[in-house]
Amino acid sequence: MRTAASDPQVTTGYRSLRWTRTPKPATAVPMDGVPAARPRSGGIGYADPSTGVSADLKVRTLVAHAENGHGEWGVSGGFRIAPDERGRGLSVSVEPAYGMEAGDTDVVWSARDAAELVPGAETHPSARLDGEVGYGLPAFSGLFTGTPYAGLSATDAEYMARVGWRLRPADDGPFRLSLEASQREADGDGPAHGVGFRLETRW
Repeated sequence: MRTAASDPQVTTGYRSLRWTRTPKPATAVPMDGVPAARPRSGGIGYADPSTGVSADLKVRTLVAHAENGHGEWGVSGGFRIAPDERGRGLSVSVEPAYGMEAGDTDVVWSARDAAELVPGAETHPSARLDGEVGYGLPAFSGLFTGTPYAGLSATDAEYMARVGWRLRPADDGPFRLSLEASQREADGDGPAHGVGFRLETRW
């Protein structure tokens, strides 16, 4: 069991504030000996298990050394409220992001020179937002928890709105049932509607 004395990142016995910095263990070096790319990432997070509230902020960069120069960057965050161990109560998740799409890490380390890391077409930052809110309630004499919810996923080019209902055992058993209706609309296309049913279990 960790305490505030044993872990300087933990501010109290119930709340924690963490900072992470995760650069690559080495810089990609092409055959000409010039560093090809310098990926870096870092973040800060907060969690309070007593209330179920957590939040985080992450930043990443990738700088490629080519004559015309190229770099990727992005910032993302999250705010969440978790229900209790039975899945009951308010649940909230909001996750915005802005920046350029992250490149394939394997491409970074296999590139022979920095020019291979530069995309053929100019890229622009894009925004994304994912969010969901729900509320877990007792169901079937309290043996299960039913959660009605609504969610939204949106980018610069499309969005999807959804509403649904999830069912799970109150003791967190393996059974899961969900029903969902959604509407998706992309630039230049009309709205598309869908209905989904999902059942999960183990035996």
